[in-house]
Amino acid sequence: MKVFEINSVPYGSTGRIMFQIADMIREQSGEVITSCSYTKPRNIQFPTYHYQIGGIIGKFVHIKLANCTGKHGCYSKMATKGLIKKIRDFDPDVVHMHNLHGCFLNISLLFDFFAEYGKPVVWTLHDCWAFTGHCTFYTMRNCFKWMEGCRGCEAYKEYPKCNFDDSDFQFRMKSEWFTKLQNVVIVTPSKWLASNVKKSYLKKYPVVVIHNGVDLSMFKAEKSDFRKKNNLFNKIILLGVAFDWGKRKGLSCFAKLAKELDDRFQIVLAGISTQQRKTLPSNIICIENVQDQKELAAIYTVADYFINPTLEDNFPTVNLEALSCGTPVITYDTGGCGEMLKEDCGFIVQRGNYEELLNIIRKLPEKSHAVTQACINCSRLYNQDNMCMEYISLFKNISLN
Repeated sequence: MKVFEINSVPYGSTGRIMFQIADMIREQSGEVITSCSYTKPRNIQFPTYHYQIGGIIGKFVHIKLANCTGKHGCYSKMATKGLIKKIRDFDPDVVHMHNLHGCFLNISLLFDFFAEYGKPVVWTLHDCWAFTGHCTFYTMRNCFKWMEGCRGCEAYKEYPKCNFDDSDFQFRMKSEWFTKLQNVVIVTPSKWLASNVKKSYLKKYPVVVIHNGVDLSMFKAEKSDFRKKNNLFNKIILLGVAFDWGKRKGLSCFAKLAKELDDRFQIVLAGISTQQRKTLPSNIICIENVQDQKELAAIYTVADYFINPTLEDNFPTVNLEALSCGTPVITYDTGGCGEMLKEDCGFIVQRGNYEELLNIIRKLPEKSHAVTQACINCSRLYNQDNMCMEYISLFKNISLN
């Protein structure tokens, strides 16, 4: 089995998932190449089989031109030709794509190649970008224009940023680009996203749900002196973790909670930038980027509850990481967030219902051993090894048809 992996970035949940699948393919005696666009150094040790798509100058030019013209995915011809040559030379059985947004590919050129090449393609959608005219998620605005044809977009200044409303052009181009292939299977990590795909122009393709998984050997209950170091005895610790905090991840919700909860509670946020720390109430404990996953697991473990007031999401791995460390999750019912919680593992709150979230938190007891065990048992359903084997099984099946 030979698989070629493509993703926009080598970090975050999508990057980790790509490399997890690649590692399992190699463990199964298969061959794999992973590939991503140029990204700023983040202390990532790339494997020898990794391929960088294009360079810093080409990506920078693509971003600037796309911002000015609205033609995201219409530049980077040289980088895309280099990727195509790499794919041809490797001659994979399956091409596995993840996120294609990020201004690093000429998508028309790439999909024309796939249409001519004829090899099977598996495309994992980690967000909604593939079937909207601009945005990666539509839920904050409750906008369903993507079901018919995007125009009059209110989100055009947000990622992927444009200086004017590009949604009509992008919708027409993407619907043309993405529907020209024959041998394609779309994978979504949640049933919620799968149901969206079936309402979009991508509905011609078969859709398979493969839930995201976490490394249970890494994310597990770990002893920690965090409570002692921060003098948090007799406190109910409420933890929030995000790779990229912002409005859609619910940062403002934590700011409100910090002002309204009594001193029984302590909010801890991980992944906060220096600038964001300055804007938050002083009674929130802020932790900047946690590089060591074992350290992060220890913070998950010491928390009494993991709070995820996300307003736009798919199937967030942070929820799974908390569960695997024995910590119950209180989450807005956003995207596929509600799909992963079993009984006794936390609470699902109507998306955006802050008052309901606040009332639930105010009544919370300290974490019990029974709840801890229920969370760990639930997390076993989302073992990354199981996720990877589901992908490999899909790759084998599609390559034989």
